[in-house]
Amino acid sequence: MDSNVEKCVKALIYAIRTSESYQNYQRCERELAKEPNLREKLDEFRRRVFEMNTSDQVDIYEEADRLEQESTELRLIPVVNDFLAAELEICTTLREVTGRISEEVGVRLPML
Repeated sequence: MDSNVEKCVKALIYAIRTSESYQNYQRCERELAKEPNLREKLDEFRRRVFEMNTSDQVDIYEEADRLEQESTELRLIPVVNDFLAAELEICTTLREVTGRISEEVGVRLPML
C-alpha cells in the first residue's frame, strides 16, 4: 500500500475509534459481555436471521414471523436494545465511509 494511503487509513481508523458512536458501541459491547447467556442468546438469534436470509430450505414467512417476535422480546432487554442500536450506528458509519471512498475513487461496486 502506498505510504500516503497507509497514513490516511491509520488516521481514518483513529478517527473512527475515537468517535462518540464507536465509544458508545464499545461501552455497550462491554455491558453485554457481562451477561454471557444473553450474548449467546443474541448471537443465536443473529445466526438464525442469517440462515433465514441465505437458505432456500426454510419457510421464510413462518421463520420471519418467529424471528420478529423474538426480536421484539430481545429488544425489551435494555442492554440488548442499547447494543443493537450502537452496533447499527457504527455499522452505518462504516458503510457510509466505504461507500463514499468507492464513489469518490470511482470504483463501481454492485448494489446487493
